[in-house]
Amino acid sequence: MILVAYPLARILSSCGFSFRWIKLPFLIPILVPSAAITHVWSILFGEENFIGKYIFHLSGWKAQWQDILPLLILFIWKNCGYHILIFMIGFMLIPSEIYEASAIDGASKRQQEFYITLPLMTGPFFISILFTFIQQLKIGRELLLLYGEVPKESLYLLPYYFREEFFNMNIGRMSSAAVIFSIPILLAFFTLYKFISRKEN
Repeated sequence: MILVAYPLARILSSCGFSFRWIKLPFLIPILVPSAAITHVWSILFGEENFIGKYIFHLSGWKAQWQDILPLLILFIWKNCGYHILIFMIGFMLIPSEIYEASAIDGASKRQQEFYITLPLMTGPFFISILFTFIQQLKIGRELLLLYGEVPKESLYLLPYYFREEFFNMNIGRMSSAAVIFSIPILLAFFTLYKFISRKEN
């Protein structure tokens, strides 16, 4: 998500696009209902449709990648607008005087990107990573609509496990899985937060 959103936001910021021309195209996927999006996706990526029939099958891709790719594209397309806006706001908050002073000192565009922009964008990067984790935990709705209640083995992701344990009333296993899953996420965010705080200081 970040590898897609950051370059797009950098290009849009450098081209001087105003927010009035950017908000609507990137926020439309957030506003469209998931049922409509998944229906269009099933038409595009179904095995009997153009993309699934002529690109996936003829290219000889592995079945696992063929199954998971529509979900990855859907996830990036639907949630990329958040991250583009976050990064663009971060670019706007960087004082232009810093770039002007570095240019006078002979810094190139590449040096400005690595030694000025990236260090000053640690805050937006942290927010973007946080939003990415929150959004990927909410992908279960699109997952069920796209692949049904009984998916292939390669598509049996975490939302299916929690749903199965919930309907089987295995509250103990579901609670244990939630705790086990949340501990590494909290540790990762705590480590990332400490790292970013140290960088900012």
